[in-house]
Amino acid sequence: MDARTASGSRSQASASLHADLDARIDRFFALEDGQPPHYAHLKSALRLSRSTGAEFDGATLISDLYACLEQTLDRSKRTPSRENWRYQKKLHIASHNPSPEKKLEKMIARSEGEDWVNQVPTASGLLTSGERHRNIDLVHRVHSSGYELIELKAASDTPLFAAMEILKYGLVFLYSRRHRNRLGYSAALNPLLWADEIHLRVLAPADYYHRFAFGWLVPCLNQGLAETLRPELDQGLTIDFDFQVFPDGFLPSATGRALLEALAGRRPAYP
Repeated sequence: MDARTASGSRSQASASLHADLDARIDRFFALEDGQPPHYAHLKSALRLSRSTGAEFDGATLISDLYACLEQTLDRSKRTPSRENWRYQKKLHIASHNPSPEKKLEKMIARSEGEDWVNQVPTASGLLTSGERHRNIDLVHRVHSSGYELIELKAASDTPLFAAMEILKYGLVFLYSRRHRNRLGYSAALNPLLWADEIHLRVLAPADYYHRFAFGWLVPCLNQGLAETLRPELDQGLTIDFDFQVFPDGFLPSATGRALLEALAGRRPAYP
């Protein structure tokens, strides 16, 4: 295989990473509704919402996803962007952007202090241009070495889809932390990769969850995350997952004190 062919194969492999991860999620949950990814469809989420979760082993799902991610990224010869895992606010929003989630995300980052940032890149440079926009909506620093990585939702997708999105980001984080020196990251430019405590969160208003019962998914994913960590590789790192909900009556258009109080009052969606 010549160099050009090898380069093309690596590009194709990295371009398909999220499609491969999505296919593995669909197979794990035995989902076939609509076009892939099947777990993104409302019908799939409603069906799984009726499950008790007893038939699903979170360790099997997460070990399979991480193995796929690791195999692809280990083959990639691309250089990651130094912007990945930065800790910096990005407050600009196009005047024509109608997304309530995007407006809420920017308002949170603008209203809160230095412990909240938004639009944190995860894999820029590691993947091809088609995979470039894989940013975490919000990151909340809870203490010097602990962060919440938040998938923010207001009026789109389902809790299942949101959970799988933040889970994938969490696994990219795990890979990046394990290989931070080889990938050329630094504590100064990419401080999140020196965290010892990561909380993966889906955050949304109460009505986002009303049609769904995904309480069983929380221990399922937490079991898988705990079993994926390795003391010899992860040096005391802990990762957990939860669905969170804003207080009752919260509106995505909230600003000022109402928004700050809503953030302070968020709680588990499935206690």
